[in-house]
Amino acid sequence: MFAVAVSLAVAIIGCGSEDPITATGPTPTVSAQNTPTAVPPQIQRSEDGKTYVRKDGWPIPSFDEAKREEFETSITTTEGRSVKVYRTFIKVDSALLFFSNPLHLIDMGIKDILIHQVIEYRTSAGIFCYKFLVNDADVDESTGELRPTRHVLHPYSYYDEDGDGIFESLVLNETDRNGRKGFAAEPHLPAWSVGNK
Repeated sequence: MFAVAVSLAVAIIGCGSEDPITATGPTPTVSAQNTPTAVPPQIQRSEDGKTYVRKDGWPIPSFDEAKREEFETSITTTEGRSVKVYRTFIKVDSALLFFSNPLHLIDMGIKDILIHQVIEYRTSAGIFCYKFLVNDADVDESTGELRPTRHVLHPYSYYDEDGDGIFESLVLNETDRNGRKGFAAEPHLPAWSVGNK
């Protein structure tokens, strides 16, 4: 099973508590919402072990200073309908983006993660998915510096399944209907994102 994590960055989308989280390395202190403070009983795991649902939402980074490159594409629904989707690549400097791993609190993965790639997906109804590619970050606790690592990259996705602006689903290593896995997989389309709310 992949040791995967959620990540925190400059500004956070969603609602919840305003507990301060400090990013390690040269990035500034950030304020995170929905940060777990103990082994969180509100997180529900799916039977297949790939989806973790948190009703109050997972903290989603917003990279305000990052460059973005948007492409128009289409995704086919399970009913065979083609839907226009905007796929935005968020340019990140991965050497500056290593953060505490909230899932570490429930014994998933090590303490820190390093962000490599981020893609945002939206339809005309709004943003429905963020895909992340991360790996475990080996951080020297005495200096706060990132040590070289060869850890395998891990994909995961956040979904707003009901259109309320809260990304309650964290999906690990998703497989799409064409058999593609992980970061290369096409995201699924929640009903609200295609006008079926």
